[in-house]
Amino acid sequence: QPTEAALPTRFHQDQSTPPLTGLVGTSMTDVVWSGRYLWVATERGLARWDPTVGNGLSPEDWITYTEANGLGRGSVSALAASGDTVWAATLFDSLGTGLARPPPVGSGLAWSTDGGITWVHVTNEALFDTLRTGFEGGPFTAVQNPCFGLSLEGDTVWAAFWSGSTIRSTDFGRTWERVLPGDGHRIVYSPLDVETDLRLLQFEADSLENAGADPAEIAQVRAAADSVALLHLLHRTFSVAAWGDTVWIGTASGVASSFDFGHTWTNHKMRLN
Repeated sequence: QPTEAALPTRFHQDQSTPPLTGLVGTSMTDVVWSGRYLWVATERGLARWDPTVGNGLSPEDWITYTEANGLGRGSVSALAASGDTVWAATLFDSLGTGLARPPPVGSGLAWSTDGGITWVHVTNEALFDTLRTGFEGGPFTAVQNPCFGLSLEGDTVWAAFWSGSTIRSTDFGRTWERVLPGDGHRIVYSPLDVETDLRLLQFEADSLENAGADPAEIAQVRAAADSVALLHLLHRTFSVAAWGDTVWIGTASGVASSFDFGHTWTNHKMRLN
């Protein structure tokens, strides 16, 4: 599947707005050691502790980066780091809905390769531009599509989004492609989306069986029908771990694993595997 560029919307190097002093925030959602810095994701931003300047017990040992420094709007929802490189996903609440629990809105990905001195940010809208190949099926809004999982492996970045499935960049964020962890070719938002496909496959299997076809051929068609039925909810991804060609993705329909860089997948479900 071809990849196309999702151009960064913001390059940030504004020394007039320094990061906040201290580990700012009361809700810590993730903690990652990069080998050089300790990064802590909070509802206020991304805090960093450098062990070379203190033991981390004093507020002065920490600094916290926010939207003013180049992150996306809101709280940090996912984090990955290695050496001087750090990636952070952000989200904020959609207060205009009037709901008691407003749905989260994804506000994109931001990354730094120099420990937070400079940042690059790309919005959800740019990442999921429906005019780009592979993203035609949406989602068409950033509402309920925050990123909840990030994984770095060299120049490859994996990002797990809630309603847009997982996306992958093999060139450190210059281009992106969608990865559906179930061997599907499109997102299945509802079982009704594949009802016609299922009926056709089931009809084909029944016709082959009535005609006395090879049982192996019949089983293959029925397996294809089962595979289509399982695609529902696989697009809701919320965690990802990658190492070399091995990738594991947590979804709302089980855990998907691939050992060939996402070309083929196996779905593992509780009580079934």
